[in-house]
Amino acid sequence: MLLTRKDLELAVDQGVLDAARAEGLWAFLLRKNAQRPQFDLQHLLYYFGALLVIAAGVQYRRHGEALERVVLAALPGWLRDGLPQYRRGLGD
Repeated sequence: MLLTRKDLELAVDQGVLDAARAEGLWAFLLRKNAQRPQFDLQHLLYYFGALLVIAAGVQYRRHGEALERVVLAALPGWLRDGLPQYRRGLGD
């Protein structure tokens, strides 16, 4: 069952709860649920990154020689352009 603040307000309007008890109950529920683990965007990005690492490992196992060639082909450009910029502090 999902309990919302509107439900508590309706209970107050119906005379089932008084306003002070409804506020206390809502504060209790917020504190209780703050400790509960959640699945949010940060978790999604973490698992997506792990999936990318696994996929890269699979591709390396299948096409390792080709990937090594790509890295070795890109290395001179990185050494020429990227390394000096990195040493300067990424453009600072």
